[in-house]
Amino acid sequence: MSSEEVVDKKIQKSSGVLKTAWIIAVIIVISKLIGFLRDVVIANYYGAGLVSDAYFYAYQIPSLALILLGGVGGPFHSAVVSVFSKMLPENMKADERMNKLYNTFFTAVFIVFLAFALLCFIFSDVIMKFIISGGSPELVSLASTHLKILSPVILIGGIVGIYYGILVTFKEFVSPNISPILMSIAIIAAISLVKHDDTGVVLAIATTIGAFIQLIVQYPKVKKIGFRLKPNFDFKNNEKFRNILELLFPAILSSTVGQIYIYIDMFFTSSLSEGAWTAIGYANRIFQFPVGILVTAFLVPLFPIFSQLVEKKDYENIKIYFDKGVGVLNMLAFPIFISILILAYDAVYIVFQRGAFDTRATVMVTEALLFLSLAILPYIFRDTVTRIYYAFNDSRTPF
Repeated sequence: MSSEEVVDKKIQKSSGVLKTAWIIAVIIVISKLIGFLRDVVIANYYGAGLVSDAYFYAYQIPSLALILLGGVGGPFHSAVVSVFSKMLPENMKADERMNKLYNTFFTAVFIVFLAFALLCFIFSDVIMKFIISGGSPELVSLASTHLKILSPVILIGGIVGIYYGILVTFKEFVSPNISPILMSIAIIAAISLVKHDDTGVVLAIATTIGAFIQLIVQYPKVKKIGFRLKPNFDFKNNEKFRNILELLFPAILSSTVGQIYIYIDMFFTSSLSEGAWTAIGYANRIFQFPVGILVTAFLVPLFPIFSQLVEKKDYENIKIYFDKGVGVLNMLAFPIFISILILAYDAVYIVFQRGAFDTRATVMVTEALLFLSLAILPYIFRDTVTRIYYAFNDSRTPF
C-alpha cells in the first residue's frame, strides 16, 4: 500500500469517527429536548410540593444505577467496551469466548444489582428516613413507597450498561443513545393519560416501565450480534472477567464520588420548605438544557480529534484545538449566563408555570437557577480539560 493510500485511509477513518460523533451528538440533543418536555409535563401535573419531592428523592438512588453507572459513558459501558473490543472477531459476530465472558459478567451483575434492588425495596423506609431526615413523616412515607416501585430500575441499570457497551463495541451507535428518549416518552404518555394521581405513584410506575423499555429495545440487537444468555458462575477462572472488574471498580468510584454532594444536598434540603428539592431539580434541568447541549455538540466531535492527535504526539495541534474549543464554548456560554441573570424568572414562568406549578414554585426555581448560573464557565472549562486527560489515558487526575 502506497503512502498516499495510507493517508487516504486515515482520512476516511477520521471522517467516519467524526460523522459518528456528530450523529451521537444530535441524538443526545434530541434526547435532552424530549427530556426537557418530560420535565415540563411532570411540573404541570405535580408542581413543586410534597408529591414531586417524594418522587425526586426516591428516584435519586435508581437513577444512579440507570443513568450514571449503566448509561452511555458510564463505568459498565466503558469497561465492556475496553475489554470486549480487544476480543472483537473479524466477522463482527460474538464467538464462544465473548459469550462466556458476557454470561459471566451478566450473572455477576444480575446477582449484585438484584441484591441492591431487594435491599432498597425491603428497607425503603429506613433509607428514605436517613436521606430526608428533616422531612415530614408524610414525605418520608410517600418517598418510601416510590422507592419500592422504582427499585427494579437498579437491576435494569446494570444490565443496560452491559448492553450499551456490547452494542457500541459492535458499532451499533444509534439504539444505545436513542433508548433514553423512549423512557421519557413513556413517562409523558403515562402521566398524561391519568387524570388524577395525588400520590405520584403513576409517575414512579411509568419511570420503571420506561426503564424496562430501555432494556427491551437493547436486547434484540444484542441477540442478533450472536450473544446467548446462559448463567455462568465461573468467576475465578476467567481472566477477561477479572480485567473488567479491574477497570470497573475505580470507574465506579470515579463516577459515584461526585454524587456524594447530591445526597448531602438532599439531607439538608429536606429540612427546608416543601418543594425545595423539586425546585433545585428543575433549576438544574434548565441549567443543563442549554449548557449540556452546548458541551455535547462541541466536545463529542472534539474528543476523537484529541485522541488522534495524542496518538500522533502532535501536541501543538492539541493546544490549538483546545484553545479553539474553549474559546468558542466560552463565547457561546457567556451570553447564556447573562440571559439567565436577566430572564430567569420569565423563562421559568413561561416554561413551567401552569397547572399545579404555581407562582411560589416559579420563585423557588428561579432563585436556585440564579445560583447555578455561576457555574456555567467553570463547568465548560472543566469538561473540556477532562477530555484532554482522557485522550492521554489519564483518568486519575479528573477523578
